[in-house]
Amino acid sequence: MASAKLVRLANHMSSTRKIHSTAKRMSSNWRDHMKKELENGHSGKQEQSHHPVCIYRVPYNMRKVEPKAYRPNNISIGPCHHGAPHLRNMEALKKRFYISLFNNDANAAKLDQAFEFLEEQETNVRRCYNEDIKLSSDEFLQMMLVDGSFIVQLLRDLSANEFGKVRSLSPWMLPIIRREMIMLENQLPMFVLSKLFELTSVDSAPSGHNNCLQDLALRFFYPLLQVDSDYTLDTKKAGELRGLHFLDLLSWVVGVSTVGALLALYFTFIQTVCSFADSIEAFKNQSFRSAFIDVFCIPVRGVPTNDKRKSEICTRKFVVALNEIALSVIA
Repeated sequence: MASAKLVRLANHMSSTRKIHSTAKRMSSNWRDHMKKELENGHSGKQEQSHHPVCIYRVPYNMRKVEPKAYRPNNISIGPCHHGAPHLRNMEALKKRFYISLFNNDANAAKLDQAFEFLEEQETNVRRCYNEDIKLSSDEFLQMMLVDGSFIVQLLRDLSANEFGKVRSLSPWMLPIIRREMIMLENQLPMFVLSKLFELTSVDSAPSGHNNCLQDLALRFFYPLLQVDSDYTLDTKKAGELRGLHFLDLLSWVVGVSTVGALLALYFTFIQTVCSFADSIEAFKNQSFRSAFIDVFCIPVRGVPTNDKRKSEICTRKFVVALNEIALSVIA
């Protein structure tokens, strides 16, 4: 009996020593592991980029409320939605604009410079996005060149036509492209666009016009930014603005007070619409009609204000346009 107790005691002591020994090894291992992490982080420390993270995915808790509100339905700009099946039809259009930009003697000579710039800046461009871009280097660079060329050539074509129509676009496409190009997840870094704009600067602008990229962008987005009929954008110093991307540029231009006013009007409108059985009735209010109809319904200007069809069109256009601006600003 006594020997059995001694055997159990010996086994217990042996087991305890093994546990302590294992714990000691684990303690030593985790310390070594953390030291190696520190050493690896120090040795692999990269030079801080001059182009900070500025393009983010919309937070999940915002996206889940209205998933489609932050997703482009027609055109992708940048890597966030590149290759999405429902956006592939616009890839051919973007490539046509790329060809139009570089398919002339002056700019064709600059194409190699564009290649070199994008290859040199690929790491910095990727760092502008707050996620690991899964595209290969070739896919990423091609996407940047095509999307950037599309934007630059689109703005140049619009400028040449006094921001009216573009022959290569159907009339219904321009308002849609304008709205989707201010989405948070549909942005390109401004320094990429600026370089492509600079490389391809030719005497294509209307006589007497010496426009910079920022000025053209502000004029393009102007219909979406008006808060009342007397509000105008001061583009005289547009070249001094240094937005990180188009949405960031717009936030600097309109200012905090204007953004606040825009959001206030947005939520007031939603509350007002909800109080009517028919959303068209909201536009019987003169203050809403004067502040919004002639601002957000540019394509249907000239139709009498009391035209019911105009009211119906304006209701849809206004809700879509203002909703996307407000959601992009909030995100």
